[in-house]
Amino acid sequence: MADIPFQRADAPALRRRREALLRTRGRRFARTAAGVFCLLALAAGYFARLAAVGLPAAWADRIAEAVSTDAFAAELERVSFSLSSLRLRVGAARLYRRGSLREPVADVRNLQVALRPRFAKPGADWIRAVEIESCDVPVPPEFSEPAPEPAAAEPPPAANAAAPAGGGPADFPAIPVLCRRADILGLSAHGLRARLACRGGRLELDGAAASFEDPREPRQRIEGRFAADLARGAFAADGGGRLDPNKLAGLLEGVGEGGIAEELAKFRFPDEAPEVDARYRYDPAAGERLLRLGLRAGSALYNGVPVAGFSGVVEVSGDGGWSRVRIADLHVERPEGAVDGTLEIATREGRISFRAESTVDPLRAVALIGLLGPDDALPLVCDNPTVAHVEGVYDYGRRGGTNATDLTVTARGPGFSLLGLHLDDISGRMTLRGDTLVATNLAASAFGGTCDAWLRLGVGPDAGAEDGRVWLGGAVRGVSWDRLHAELAGAPPPADGGRGTLEADVSLAAPADEFFAGEFGRAEGSLSLSLRESQVFRIPFFTRLVGLLGDIVPGVDLLMDRDSLALRGALSDGVFAVSKLDIEGTAFSIAGRGRAWTADRSLDLTLDVHLMNRDTWLGSGVYWLMTPLSKIFAVRASGTFDDPKWSSARLTKGKKGP
Repeated sequence: MADIPFQRADAPALRRRREALLRTRGRRFARTAAGVFCLLALAAGYFARLAAVGLPAAWADRIAEAVSTDAFAAELERVSFSLSSLRLRVGAARLYRRGSLREPVADVRNLQVALRPRFAKPGADWIRAVEIESCDVPVPPEFSEPAPEPAAAEPPPAANAAAPAGGGPADFPAIPVLCRRADILGLSAHGLRARLACRGGRLELDGAAASFEDPREPRQRIEGRFAADLARGAFAADGGGRLDPNKLAGLLEGVGEGGIAEELAKFRFPDEAPEVDARYRYDPAAGERLLRLGLRAGSALYNGVPVAGFSGVVEVSGDGGWSRVRIADLHVERPEGAVDGTLEIATREGRISFRAESTVDPLRAVALIGLLGPDDALPLVCDNPTVAHVEGVYDYGRRGGTNATDLTVTARGPGFSLLGLHLDDISGRMTLRGDTLVATNLAASAFGGTCDAWLRLGVGPDAGAEDGRVWLGGAVRGVSWDRLHAELAGAPPPADGGRGTLEADVSLAAPADEFFAGEFGRAEGSLSLSLRESQVFRIPFFTRLVGLLGDIVPGVDLLMDRDSLALRGALSDGVFAVSKLDIEGTAFSIAGRGRAWTADRSLDLTLDVHLMNRDTWLGSGVYWLMTPLSKIFAVRASGTFDDPKWSSARLTKGKKGP
């Protein structure tokens, strides 16, 4: 008999129950999934709405409160959140000093924070990167109204131990930051990239790099680091690259020192920005102020003077305020030479101290340190190389009504040009003490002879005269007259070296304003001049006299070739009195006297002309034999010094000169 398999009587019922249970679970899962989907859809819609219209003001205020400190309050506008990109967007963020009614310390536009949720590390660790469209730091915190003293409080709990004393920001690790445009105390930068971190309450930008691009300017870029302690209002930065120091003008003016900016403005770099090694320290609470710039540049302008190369260390410092500028290891190159030395500017005292060795034209060197303006001009040009040593103090502030200027300049060079004349082998020494400039040991060679001079110039009460005066004197010895005359006339020098010898002594004292204006109404001085074995009558002043004498004694002009002249006179109250005018020659002997007026250059001069030379036996005999006739040769000069009119002085019908 075949075996019959065992089968329970309720098996179909159990199968039906199991199938029913599975259908019930499927419906529950479907309903749950549908509910979750609806919730997600609602959440997505809500977040989409938040991204479109922004977070509620209460939420933005809570975020602003979270990032504020006891010293500074944050204000956020147009805050939104993107769920798809996990980005928090802030249209505007401003940082104010608490209790201040002035403009914000920092103003940020279009801030985006990329998030990276890390539930094990809530807080700043969620921030993956920060992008900023623009950031403005218009004024340093210390120039805002001071924050009120915080009330005494219990020590913060251990959870907030990372927050520094005084309510600074909590520490957080380095976060990549990109700021497309930053304006920090007037220093504008583009494409600022760095890693932002907070350590011990200090905000730090490590590996920072920024460019200062302007299509009108050479390429400029700086790399370095920056740190700020907002609670103390302190900043520190180190960097290097290429940067025009004039871009720091706004920063310096922002901290209240426009005078330092004016000193830096003396630099101009038209071709390429200089290489800069910069260090910046600003801590008003500790009285630390330091801006150190190591500069290396090619062509540039300083005080309007073009230079071929420049290098040095510019250091601006102070205690309690910016007060001192120092330029060390200074090296300036110009086509004619170089300047090496140091320069220190005490802005509070208004003084410049410097020392320099130069092979540059001394006038250019003086212009470099600002004693001459770019538009000032003197009738003096030095040949190269002119070696000069300059040191001392220039007092441009004159605090307390006194002038502490004390400068010394010594120079030696191959030559210089003065008023159209060229002199060789120059040397001299100049001192400027207070309001008095004294030049001594001025020496040069010229036209086969030597020139020595001295000068004293007073420009204020300390000079001993209320209106300031000029005193000068000089001596000329052994100068070839023919060579000098050819130079003055613009003619070629004589092939044989020339004849005639000029010697002179001159002294003059005049008010400075009249002297530089070419006026001598209140001047006093003297002149002694000797001209030997020369062509005296070829001097333009005497040419018409030769015509008059030639009409009286025909052919006498052929004998006027090797004559000598001696002149002595004194200047007083605008009148030059000629006490001696002697001309000794082969054909004539002339003795004269008279006056000339400096105001209109008019003159009144009488000459007694004698046949032959009275210094010889023959000339003296002719003079006594022809004494009655000698009156024929008395002539008078009138008109002006530039256009004299010669005529007979004693005959009523004497023949006029041409």
